[in-house]
Amino acid sequence: DEEPRAVYIHCYGHSLNLAASDAIRNSKVMKDALDTTHEITKLIKFSPRREAIFRANRQENDMLTDSSSSVGIRVLCPTRWTVRADSLFSVITNYTILMNTWDKATKVARDTETKARILGVQSQMKKFSFMFGVYLGEMILRHSDNLSKTLQSNTICAAEGQTVAGMVVRTLEKLRSSEEFDLFWQKVTDSSETHGVGEPDLPRPHKMPKRYEDGNAMYEIHNEPKTYFRQQYYEAIDLAINCIKDRFQQPGY
Repeated sequence: DEEPRAVYIHCYGHSLNLAASDAIRNSKVMKDALDTTHEITKLIKFSPRREAIFRANRQENDMLTDSSSSVGIRVLCPTRWTVRADSLFSVITNYTILMNTWDKATKVARDTETKARILGVQSQMKKFSFMFGVYLGEMILRHSDNLSKTLQSNTICAAEGQTVAGMVVRTLEKLRSSEEFDLFWQKVTDSSETHGVGEPDLPRPHKMPKRYEDGNAMYEIHNEPKTYFRQQYYEAIDLAINCIKDRFQQPGY
């Protein structure tokens, strides 16, 4: 209003939030992990009884391991932009404590609906695909959350916003390599063995309906779980990169 020659661009914070949401929504492994994490945080934080059980288990674990875990459960709030990675990290840090909490919480649950929610979350946490999605989401969203904090500075200009967004894109592109995936895979498999999570397995193949068939190409069938999860890893990174690029390539800029 004060300067008619000024070019309007959409808020970088909103653009990044929409980019992260698009990437999560289109990556099944990350979407399932975020949905389950949201349910975990609600079960703990919205129940004083379960939160008390969680704190007691946490204190007992600190005494047994002779350490002090400073990270509690962070609520996965859908309206806050910079808490998603922290929420996923809190689940990773308290994985064993959460599993023990579900065992005790089912015994004191009063209604069948709450008990079913607890058992559902517990069964998801025993699956390798959930742990893989939590680690993958935490890794990617950590970069977007840090970028969001930088973009919300009241002194940053449009050119600086484009620069830091480009830096994050280049960082994500470096993660898209066989060497980086092998390191990531080793970290997830080691963690799954530590916490007693099930072995990685292939999902049941679903045949595409004939009305969607186009050409004579063969169906893509993975021979081992690692190749399937490698595809999910690359797909999630590509989605994050492309969504950030699309949202930041604004016509007005």
